[in-house]
Amino acid sequence: MNSTYLLVAAYALIWVFVFGYIAWLGRRQAWLQREVELLRKAIEGYSGRKAARG
Repeated sequence: MNSTYLLVAAYALIWVFVFGYIAWLGRRQAWLQREVELLRKAIEGYSGRKAARG
């Protein structure tokens, strides 16, 4: 009976780590998506200014 509790606790701990990792990846994905969008806007602004000078 004691080993059953340890097995359940181990599985629960593994699932907590898995869901935590998935949540971390989601936050990282959102942050990277914002960064890419900012860089895209910066490039568009730079190319627009360059064309206006040209």
